[in-house]
Amino acid sequence: MLYSKPLYYLNNSISVTGPTGSAGGGGIGNSLQGPTGPTGHTGYTGRTGPTGHTGYTGSIGYTGPTGSSATSQWILSGNNIYFNLGNVGIGTINPQYTLDVNGGIYATSFNSSSDYRIKKNIISLNETNYTIDKLRPVTYINEQTDKQDIGIIAHELQEQYPFLVNGIKDGNNLQSVNYLGIIGILIKEIQELKKDVKYLKTNNL
Repeated sequence: MLYSKPLYYLNNSISVTGPTGSAGGGGIGNSLQGPTGPTGHTGYTGRTGPTGHTGYTGSIGYTGPTGSSATSQWILSGNNIYFNLGNVGIGTINPQYTLDVNGGIYATSFNSSSDYRIKKNIISLNETNYTIDKLRPVTYINEQTDKQDIGIIAHELQEQYPFLVNGIKDGNNLQSVNYLGIIGILIKEIQELKKDVKYLKTNNL
């Protein structure tokens, strides 16, 4: 449906109303905007929140190169261990023997090699003049253990049986005695005493 513009009759004449004009611009006020006020105080810091979950453990790094192997003079052989490069010292840094112990040794038994296969030039003591007559048994306080002991003086024994003593008197190293060697002389002396006692008893002397 078409609409027509309104018609107005004036003095028997027809007039047409023109279009509405555009709106006028806004007027400018007389007042200006004031300055911005000062910033307020910072508020209190809030409470710390709960700690978060621990993150996943990172992957293990690469294994470093293997270091050089240490050397040892001890050698393993099955369940045994042995040492064949020099002397071993316990309580001493200057061992003079295969096993040199500065201190006491405890064992439930002690065996010394005595097989005939390691001996030569065997002579019965009955055919010798070995005797204990010139040996001087003594008792003394051992200054290393601070205990009383019984024995003989190394250099005195050396004057009679030098092969039973190691070292020299007043040397750099202490002298030592092979007491096992004296046992043979004692056995020989006891045997001779028994013979004498038997003879005396047999002859009522």
